[in-house]
Amino acid sequence: MSSATMSVRLEPEVKKSLEQLCSEMGMPVSTALNVCAKAMIRSWGFPFAVKGDIPNEETAQSMRDTLEGKNLSRTFDSVDEMWEDLNA
Repeated sequence: MSSATMSVRLEPEVKKSLEQLCSEMGMPVSTALNVCAKAMIRSWGFPFAVKGDIPNEETAQSMRDTLEGKNLSRTFDSVDEMWEDLNA
């Protein structure tokens, strides 16, 4: 089977981790990338969920505060009460 060469730029730590993982799985990186490419072609997209990064500490703290009802500017007992306040 013939093959084509492709050059890919990766961050050094990503390359090292990928090489280590593939080695532990008993395959070269090129085989792993071929598997991923074929899965993408079959599904016509990523074969896994693509999600954003975890929130930074400031956002995470704001989320915890909201869940705990802390440090909120206002609270409302109903949606109507909230809209009334917003339209005032």
